[in-house]
Amino acid sequence: AFKQFVGSILYPCNNVTISGSLKVHLNFLLFLERLAEETRTKAIADKSETIKYEHVLTSAKIILKKSRG
Repeated sequence: AFKQFVGSILYPCNNVTISGSLKVHLNFLLFLERLAEETRTKAIADKSETIKYEHVLTSAKIILKKSRG
């Protein structure tokens, strides 16, 4: 649902500067969403009730590896 919302905002833009700036911000928001999902999954796998710094750090490494392609 969030990706459809992003697409509906992003693709109708024809202005390059607005579109470029918007793409950067939306890309960052998508990164944060993926990071939150991966961190939550990591915390559940470790049977932890709270999300700890280690969960975020390992999740960030995984997400960055995936995003590099």
